[in-house]
Amino acid sequence: MIYDAAIVSTLGPLVDGNIHAVTFPQRDVPVWPGIRFTQIGAAIDNDACGSGTEETDDIQVQFDCVAKTYEEAGALCNAVRERMNDFSTPAEIDGGPRGEWDHETKTFRFMIIFTICGSSPD
Repeated sequence: MIYDAAIVSTLGPLVDGNIHAVTFPQRDVPVWPGIRFTQIGAAIDNDACGSGTEETDDIQVQFDCVAKTYEEAGALCNAVRERMNDFSTPAEIDGGPRGEWDHETKTFRFMIIFTICGSSPD
């Protein structure tokens, strides 16, 4: 995904670099809090000559904010929301936040979806 590096540099400091695309690393002892991001959709930006480049596509990205406590996961989700308001490419909230308990990892997760609007002028 074209925005991986920008997402990592924008949100990574919130979790001491524990931010990953698609899946968390499989470790004997997981590290929390953490953020996982996954592209879940896209709208191809068409111009007069056909489809534009990947940089002009609007993409939907789901952020999973995972922590040991409900409060910490919620605060992390709020921090992601705040940082994405100042993202290098315009981004708007498109769903969530929604929280849940993960019995397997014994963690709380808040999910929030943003559309990163590559078709918007800077």
